[in-house]
Amino acid sequence: MPEIDARFSGWEQDSGQTMVEYGFVLVAVALAAITAFQLFGGRVSDLVNTVTIT
Repeated sequence: MPEIDARFSGWEQDSGQTMVEYGFVLVAVALAAITAFQLFGGRVSDLVNTVTIT
């Protein structure tokens, strides 16, 4: 069984790093979404209003 322990021993060290990477990706996606809504939010709202009026 030592070969199995050697194979899986590196996984414990990566778990913290992986969570940090997921956190960075989540923050990047959130910032991109906020920026997109700020830039295009008015245009989308105007488009929806135009479609619903006609």
